Amino acid sequence: MRCSPARTGAKLSRPAAGGDAPDELVAAQAVVQQVHASDALLDYLQTLIAATRDGRWFVDGLSPRAGITVLRVAKARALMAGRNYVAPDDVQAILPQAIAHRLAPVAGAGRGPIEQVRAMGGAGRRSRPCRPVNPRARPAPVVG
Repeated sequence: MRCSPARTGAKLSRPAAGGDAPDELVAAQAVVQQVHASDALLDYLQTLIAATRDGRWFVDGLSPRAGITVLRVAKARALMAGRNYVAPDDVQAILPQAIAHRLAPVAGAGRGPIEQVRAMGGAGRRSRPCRPVNPRARPAPVVG
Protein backbone atom coordinates (compact mmCIF):
# COMPACT_ATOMS: atom_id res chain seq x y z
CA MET A 1 0.00 0.00 0.00
CA ARG A 2 1.41 3.37 -0.96
CA CYS A 3 0.89 6.56 0.98
CA SER A 4 -0.75 9.50 -0.68
CA PRO A 5 1.61 12.44 -0.25
CA ALA A 6 0.62 15.48 1.75
CA ARG A 7 2.47 18.42 0.28
CA THR A 8 4.60 20.44 2.66
CA GLY A 9 4.79 23.64 0.71
CA ALA A 10 8.48 23.90 1.65
CA LYS A 11 10.70 24.78 -1.26
CA LEU A 12 14.39 24.05 -1.15
CA SER A 13 16.47 25.73 -3.80
CA ARG A 14 19.94 24.87 -4.96
CA PRO A 15 22.60 27.24 -3.69
CA ALA A 16 23.64 29.83 -6.24
CA ALA A 17 27.26 29.71 -7.28
CA GLY A 18 29.18 32.03 -4.96
CA GLY A 19 26.03 32.57 -2.90
CA ASP A 20 25.30 31.80 0.72
CA ALA A 21 25.55 28.02 0.35
CA PRO A 22 26.39 27.38 4.04
CA ASP A 23 23.36 29.42 5.16
CA GLU A 24 21.12 27.58 2.72
CA LEU A 25 22.43 24.24 3.94
CA VAL A 26 21.70 25.17 7.55
CA ALA A 27 18.21 26.31 6.51
CA ALA A 28 17.61 23.02 4.66
CA GLN A 29 18.74 21.05 7.71
CA ALA A 30 16.27 22.99 9.86
CA VAL A 31 13.42 22.19 7.47
CA VAL A 32 14.34 18.47 7.54
CA GLN A 33 14.18 18.49 11.34
CA GLN A 34 10.55 19.65 11.13
CA VAL A 35 9.44 16.55 9.18
CA HIS A 36 7.16 14.47 11.42
CA ALA A 37 7.92 10.89 12.46
CA SER A 38 5.04 9.09 14.18
CA ASP A 39 5.50 6.96 17.28
CA ALA A 40 4.72 3.88 15.17
CA LEU A 41 7.47 4.83 12.71
CA LEU A 42 9.95 5.37 15.55
CA ASP A 43 9.03 1.96 16.99
CA TYR A 44 9.55 0.39 13.57
CA LEU A 45 12.97 2.03 13.20
CA GLN A 46 13.97 0.99 16.71
CA THR A 47 12.96 -2.60 15.90
CA LEU A 48 15.14 -2.56 12.78
CA ILE A 49 18.15 -1.16 14.65
CA ALA A 50 17.67 -3.73 17.43
CA ALA A 51 17.48 -6.51 14.81
CA THR A 52 20.99 -5.60 13.67
CA ARG A 53 22.19 -6.41 17.20
CA ASP A 54 20.37 -9.69 17.87
CA GLY A 55 23.04 -11.85 16.19
CA ARG A 56 20.80 -13.39 13.53
CA TRP A 57 21.73 -11.00 10.75
CA PHE A 58 25.06 -9.32 11.54
CA VAL A 59 28.22 -9.91 13.53
CA ASP A 60 27.97 -6.53 15.28
CA GLY A 61 24.94 -4.29 15.25
CA LEU A 62 24.24 -0.60 15.07
CA SER A 63 24.20 1.91 17.90
CA PRO A 64 21.22 4.07 18.85
CA ARG A 65 23.12 6.98 17.32
CA ALA A 66 23.04 5.17 13.97
CA GLY A 67 19.26 5.01 14.34
CA ILE A 68 19.13 8.78 14.75
CA THR A 69 21.13 9.19 11.55
CA VAL A 70 18.83 6.80 9.67
CA LEU A 71 15.85 8.85 10.87
CA ARG A 72 17.44 12.08 9.63
CA VAL A 73 18.11 10.59 6.20
CA ALA A 74 14.54 9.21 6.02
CA LYS A 75 13.18 12.66 6.94
CA ALA A 76 15.24 14.23 4.14
CA ARG A 77 13.90 11.67 1.68
CA ALA A 78 10.32 12.37 2.77
CA LEU A 79 10.86 16.10 2.33
CA MET A 80 12.35 15.58 -1.14
CA ALA A 81 9.24 13.54 -1.97
CA GLY A 82 7.09 16.53 -0.95
CA ARG A 83 5.81 15.12 2.34
CA ASN A 84 5.94 16.54 5.84
CA TYR A 85 5.98 13.08 7.44
CA VAL A 86 8.20 10.00 7.24
CA ALA A 87 6.65 6.82 5.85
CA PRO A 88 8.01 3.29 6.37
CA ASP A 89 8.84 3.29 2.65
CA ASP A 90 11.30 6.13 3.28
CA VAL A 91 13.14 4.04 5.87
CA GLN A 92 13.17 0.97 3.62
CA ALA A 93 14.44 2.98 0.65
CA ILE A 94 17.45 4.49 2.43
CA LEU A 95 18.26 1.72 4.92
CA PRO A 96 20.60 -0.48 2.80
CA GLN A 97 22.80 2.37 1.60
CA ALA A 98 22.70 4.18 4.94
CA ILE A 99 23.82 1.30 7.18
CA ALA A 100 25.29 -1.58 5.16
CA HIS A 101 28.80 -0.10 5.13
CA ARG A 102 28.90 -0.51 8.93
CA LEU A 103 27.71 -4.12 9.06
CA ALA A 104 29.22 -7.55 8.42
CA PRO A 105 26.73 -10.36 7.76
CA VAL A 106 26.94 -13.41 10.03
CA ALA A 107 28.93 -16.36 8.75
CA GLY A 108 26.94 -18.48 6.33
CA ALA A 109 24.54 -15.69 5.36
CA GLY A 110 25.50 -16.06 1.72
CA ARG A 111 24.81 -12.38 1.08
CA GLY A 112 26.74 -9.15 1.04
CA PRO A 113 25.91 -6.39 3.53
CA ILE A 114 23.40 -4.56 1.30
CA GLU A 115 21.50 -7.74 0.44
CA GLN A 116 21.53 -8.78 4.11
CA VAL A 117 20.06 -5.42 5.18
CA ARG A 118 17.31 -5.81 2.56
CA ALA A 119 16.56 -9.33 3.79
CA MET A 120 16.42 -8.15 7.40
CA GLY A 121 14.15 -5.22 6.49
CA GLY A 122 11.84 -7.49 4.52
CA ALA A 123 11.64 -10.01 7.36
CA GLY A 124 10.75 -7.26 9.81
CA ARG A 125 7.85 -5.83 7.82
CA ARG A 126 4.54 -5.76 9.61
CA SER A 127 1.41 -3.79 9.12
CA ARG A 128 2.16 -0.19 9.97
CA PRO A 129 0.13 2.96 9.76
CA CYS A 130 0.90 4.82 6.58
CA ARG A 131 0.04 8.31 7.75
CA PRO A 132 1.18 9.78 11.05
CA VAL A 133 -1.26 10.67 13.76
CA ASN A 134 -1.82 14.40 13.85
CA PRO A 135 0.25 15.55 16.85
CA ARG A 136 -2.22 18.41 17.48
CA ALA A 137 -5.30 16.19 17.39
CA ARG A 138 -7.14 15.60 20.63
CA PRO A 139 -7.54 11.98 21.76
CA ALA A 140 -10.88 10.37 21.09
CA PRO A 141 -13.16 10.18 24.14
CA VAL A 142 -13.33 6.84 25.87
CA VAL A 143 -16.78 5.32 25.62
CA GLY A 144 -17.39 2.96 28.39
